[in-house]
Amino acid sequence: MKHILTLSIIFFILLAPNGLAQSLNYSEPLPVDETIKKGVLPNGMTYYIKSTDVVKDAASYYIIQNVGSILENDNQQGLAHFLEHMAFNGTENFPGKGILNTLQKQGAVFVKGINAYTGFDETVYNLNNIPTKDGLQRQ
Repeated sequence: MKHILTLSIIFFILLAPNGLAQSLNYSEPLPVDETIKKGVLPNGMTYYIKSTDVVKDAASYYIIQNVGSILENDNQQGLAHFLEHMAFNGTENFPGKGILNTLQKQGAVFVKGINAYTGFDETVYNLNNIPTKDGLQRQ
C-alpha cells in the first residue's frame, strides 16, 4: 500500500502538470461570462451582478476591497481590521446601530447573514441571503 501511494504521488508530481500544461492554451483570453452585468458607480466603484436561482427570493452582496494588513506600517498593526469593524457602526444617516437595525428589519441576521473579514490583501463585507421581496427601502 505504501508503494502504491508513493507511485501515485510521483505520477502526479512528474506527469500530471505536463499533461495539464499541454492541454491549456495560455495565449487565449479567459472566457467571459456574458450573464454577469458589470458597471461603475459615479464614485468609481465597480460592481458585478449575477442572477442565480440558488436561493429563491434572496440576494447576496459582497463588497471586496483590495486593502488589508499588507498596507499597515508596523505602528498600525490591526488598523485594517479595526476599520472593518467600524464600518458596522453608526453614520450620519444611520446613527448608532442603524445600519445593522435596517438590515435586520429586512431579514438579515447578524453573523449568519451579515459578516466581514480582513485579510492580508483584502477586506470583504458580505450580506448573504437577504430577502428581495420588499427590498431595502430607498431614502
